[in-house]
Amino acid sequence: MKKMMLGICILCFSIVAFGVIPLKDVSPSHWAYESVQYLIEKGILTGLPDGTFQGEAYLTRYQFSVAMYKAFQLLERKAFTGEVTSTQDLSTINFQVSTLKGLVETIAAKMERMGRDYQDLVKRIDQMGTNTDLANQASQTAKLLSGLETRVIELEVENDSVIMKLAAQERGLADYRRIVENTGLEYQNLFAQHQKLNQKVNILIGVAAAASVLASVGLGLSIYLIATR
Repeated sequence: MKKMMLGICILCFSIVAFGVIPLKDVSPSHWAYESVQYLIEKGILTGLPDGTFQGEAYLTRYQFSVAMYKAFQLLERKAFTGEVTSTQDLSTINFQVSTLKGLVETIAAKMERMGRDYQDLVKRIDQMGTNTDLANQASQTAKLLSGLETRVIELEVENDSVIMKLAAQERGLADYRRIVENTGLEYQNLFAQHQKLNQKVNILIGVAAAASVLASVGLGLSIYLIATR
């Protein structure tokens, strides 16, 4: 009777304690709800201060040690106090052992997964280092490309300047050609005028010579006529 009353008191205390810290993230429909509730009621596991259990979070070796310690303390306490006196108690112990075994297997699986995640993390960190090198190379390449683009722009400006100078020189040469051509035309015109003037002068000289001859002939005739009278 006393054992029954003690069990009822412990059960009531466990229910009250469980109600004080409700697990927001473990619903009654969850497949591990009964196990989690039992372990919390027995004090083997505890919820977090924010009222969550976070069943997907990693379990550290310290947390695992505390849970195992509490579980074995519970078994030893029952053994020493003589609570294991019936088949029902043995069934309960078997359930607890099975639960602990499942917990250990779950922890082992999580630890193994944690190891794989750690290896993946190491690989990612190494890859990040490689990516950093690639990023540095890309940055240097970008700087080189930027420098080349700047040089290309400068060369384009210089090329435009040379083209403008050549165009100016071509325009100057064209003007010079026009001047030369105009000068040639003027020279030809002047030469033609000179030829005409020479012709006129020659004609005038011829006329003057003829006039002089005529004058001489006329003078001779005049003298002859005077002499014959």
